[in-house]
Amino acid sequence: MTTGPRASLAALGLLLPLLRPYLPRVMAAIAALLLAAGLTLALGQGLKHLIDDGFAGGPGALDRAALVMGALIAALAAATTTRFYLVSWLGERVAADLRQRFFDHVTGLSPAYFETARIGDVMSRLTADIGLLQSLIGSAISMGVRQAITGAGAFIMLVLTSAKLAGLIALILPMVVLPLVFFGRRERRLSKAAQERIGDLAAQ
Repeated sequence: MTTGPRASLAALGLLLPLLRPYLPRVMAAIAALLLAAGLTLALGQGLKHLIDDGFAGGPGALDRAALVMGALIAALAAATTTRFYLVSWLGERVAADLRQRFFDHVTGLSPAYFETARIGDVMSRLTADIGLLQSLIGSAISMGVRQAITGAGAFIMLVLTSAKLAGLIALILPMVVLPLVFFGRRERRLSKAAQERIGDLAAQ
C-alpha cells in the first residue's frame, strides 16, 4: 500500500464526494475560517493602534482604539465559534454517513465472506478509520489551513517590518519542522501497528 505524500493527497481527494452533499455548509466553514485567519492577523495591528495612537493621543483616541480592539476580538470570537460548529457538524455527519454505508454494504455480503474474513480486524479498522476521518474533517484540516494562512500572513507582515528578523526565523524554521515530520511518520507507523494488534485481539 502506498503511504507517501501522493497517497495522502489522493486520500484527501476521496473526502470530496462525502462533503459534496453539504456544500453550503462547507463554503460557510471556509468563509468563517478565512475570516478568523484575517482577524487573527488584524489583532496585531489593532494592538499597535491601541498603543501607538490610543495612549499617545487624548482620551477620545484611547476610547476609539479600545473600541476597535474590542470589535476585532468580538468578531474573531464569532468567526471562530462559527467555524468550529460547522466543521464539527460536518465531521459528525460524514462519520454517520460512512457508518450507514458500511452497514448497508455488510448486510448485503454473502455468508461465505464472514467465514473467511477476520471480523475483529475489519471492525477495528472501521472504527479507527472513521474516527480518524471524523477528527480530520472536524478539526485537523480546518486548523491546519487556518494556521498555514495565519503563519504565511504573519511572515509577510514580519518581512515588511523587519527583513533581517524574518530571515533569521526562516533559518531556524527547518530545525523545528524536520523533527515534527520525522516523529509524525514514526507515529503513523506505530498507530498502524497498534491498530493491527487490536484487530488480532478482537479476532480471537
